[in-house]
Amino acid sequence: MGEALRNTKLIFDAFVKVSGAGAKAILPGDLVQYMREQNDPMGIWKIVGELNTLNELGLIQFDEESATWHLIEKSWDPTWSQTAV
Repeated sequence: MGEALRNTKLIFDAFVKVSGAGAKAILPGDLVQYMREQNDPMGIWKIVGELNTLNELGLIQFDEESATWHLIEKSWDPTWSQTAV
């Protein structure tokens, strides 16, 4: 798995965990905080880029009205996916 794909999977897994903790709508800052708590900090612009990638893959969805992200798929294995990054 390449570095770009690893980062995308890392943010997807974080998104699933944050949304599984009761958050229905996710903001990039929620993921920044989660990554810091995991001792794996990542910049907000990097996270936003990964959110856009996940949106293009159909795994999450952006709600323009509320400016929040929502989980569509609860799992993803990029090692066999035809829609891998």
